Amino acid sequence: MSEHKYNVLVLDDEKFILLTVAACLKEGDYQVTTSDHAEEALEAFKAKRYDAILSDIMMDSVDGFKFREMIRSYNKRVPIIFLTSLMDDIDNSLITRIMKDNYSYYLNKNFTRASLLDKLDQVVQAYQAQNEISQLEQKIESDLELATQVQIAMLPSWLQYTESYEFSFIYRPLFKISGDLFEWIPLSGNRCLCVFGDISGHGIHSALAMTAVQSILKQLSTVNSPGSLQPDRILSQLNEFFCDKLNMCSYMTCLVALWDFEENTLMFHNAGHPDLLCFNAESGQTIETNPNQCGSLPVGMLRNTEYLEENNVMMKFDDDAVFFSHSDGLWDLGTHADDESGIDPKTFAELASAAAKDDNVVAIPYRLSGALEQIGYATPRDDYFLFVIKKVVSGKKSVFRRQILPDMVSSDRATLEAAEFVENTLQSKELAAKVEILLSEFLVNIVKHGLDDYKKATDVIALSIYGDHEKVVVSVLDRGRLWDSAATRTDEELDRLLTELNQKKNQSGRGIPMIMKIAPQISRRHHCGLNETIFTIKATGGNK
Repeated sequence: MSEHKYNVLVLDDEKFILLTVAACLKEGDYQVTTSDHAEEALEAFKAKRYDAILSDIMMDSVDGFKFREMIRSYNKRVPIIFLTSLMDDIDNSLITRIMKDNYSYYLNKNFTRASLLDKLDQVVQAYQAQNEISQLEQKIESDLELATQVQIAMLPSWLQYTESYEFSFIYRPLFKISGDLFEWIPLSGNRCLCVFGDISGHGIHSALAMTAVQSILKQLSTVNSPGSLQPDRILSQLNEFFCDKLNMCSYMTCLVALWDFEENTLMFHNAGHPDLLCFNAESGQTIETNPNQCGSLPVGMLRNTEYLEENNVMMKFDDDAVFFSHSDGLWDLGTHADDESGIDPKTFAELASAAAKDDNVVAIPYRLSGALEQIGYATPRDDYFLFVIKKVVSGKKSVFRRQILPDMVSSDRATLEAAEFVENTLQSKELAAKVEILLSEFLVNIVKHGLDDYKKATDVIALSIYGDHEKVVVSVLDRGRLWDSAATRTDEELDRLLTELNQKKNQSGRGIPMIMKIAPQISRRHHCGLNETIFTIKATGGNK
């Protein structure tokens, strides 16, 4: 018998049975609550934690099975022992009905005190063991959530705008945490080093190794001069870490790439990773990145692997080159759970070629992933990662770009800078005023209502603007909740709603009608967690 005191609820419309059960349990480790009415017993159950329930089946008010339904609406697993003197039929229909519930049991009313105590002790201990398992599962789930947040915090921001280049990526773990690795190391205004990796295995094992590798890479970038960060040397150091520190318990496919966007050169070394893809943004034409198939073994596979400088690949690229990197998990996306064929590479290449023509480069990984889901490739069988990077070419058109931290100070600063850009570059005070009002409303909407607290601490919002003195196009990318554009409202309804809200001075409700009034033409798309909102604002009164 357990040393713990158990709380037991007993329901029977016969007073005699209630007294009998209470007497049997009087000297045991049980605290007994009795009731002769189902509704009263339910109220008692709701008011206190019980370890087991004893219930009659045939009662005048509510039968035992109906009472079980009532209990199960509050607790799915508390054990219920049915006490009955009913004779079962030849088909055992009574026992079958009792056993439809996994946590229901049976005891004849001719029980002895010993048999009652044994049954109660058996079911209560099983219930408590199940509760301990559930608490452990909740703890593991909570730890995984924390690990997910830590892993995301160690990654670069999902997009990066610089004066020379821009990139973005989508990062999709199969479970909550991933073994796919990405590290971005800016070396100067025009040069950056990117490390892409895929650690063997899934889940906690690969995620822990991924976190350790990221720490090593961050250390390498601080103790080495930029000139010494060659792809082959980095791979050699990573291989030494996997073999010596991780004792070769896993390995990692890896691609280290060094871009120079001033000289338009790329140096990379591939250690068993999928090769970089490259397309021309004007024509969509494929550009071969590794025609000689140079490369090396994955890091951590063999202790004495040499990563030679001669296996680094050097290539020149044009201003319109768009580069893609991805992990193997992208090819493993299937149309259903048993689909092992994965994505057709030709289909992906055609989609990537078309997407490369998009001026808004940072939306490409999400647009591509969304298109794959539309086609039917919506069932992952591995972690996957997709990255896009492109040079920023000046002179084609004046474009304002900002990555904004999701807080009020940053959004206010970006709003003022955007208005100044429109007024000074596009020569329109009217459009500048409209852009300022629109962004002050829309960015506040995202920060206050679109993002949860964690994303407010780790995420960014992408803003780009271009146009002329007659029309401005404002693009906002965010990873928050969907926004109701109120597209079905008429101009008269918007005017009336805006007037009413202004009269009430309801600041939090003015956003949507205000935005719709300033930019009647709004395009709103959602791609795999990314909201892309494009506002077209036209001048009406000319410059003032």
